[in-house]
Amino acid sequence: NIISYLDLNDKNSSFYWLELARRITSLYPDKYNFTAYAIAHGTLVPFSYHTFDNRVTLVGLRSYSLDLGRATMSSAIIFRNQKITERYILEFTESYRKLGKFDDDKFSELLNQIHLTDLNVRKECMKLVDKLLN
Repeated sequence: NIISYLDLNDKNSSFYWLELARRITSLYPDKYNFTAYAIAHGTLVPFSYHTFDNRVTLVGLRSYSLDLGRATMSSAIIFRNQKITERYILEFTESYRKLGKFDDDKFSELLNQIHLTDLNVRKECMKLVDKLLN
């Protein structure tokens, strides 16, 4: 299960990620669950976390890259504690419930928020997704 944010300042990457997630969700509906939300300029970029075996949590930390002009994963903390991992799982479950299922309506809502109007960029993103999945 994945919850992702879409950076409205990076329309190309957000469109690419959204289209990739839509296709993977369609191809593997029993194995892959995805939902997302859009964030605007100036919004605090959330950290990422992953849970493993209900007892290990990896928390990704970000720092601002002057070269890239955006936040990137810079380091991580690993917690080997079942209670901490259970708390992250509960938080994830509640956030996923609040954001809702990734369906055609959710895809359209997010696509409208990204507002990528350049059809050439859209076509190029679609080609990249095709290449990645084939």
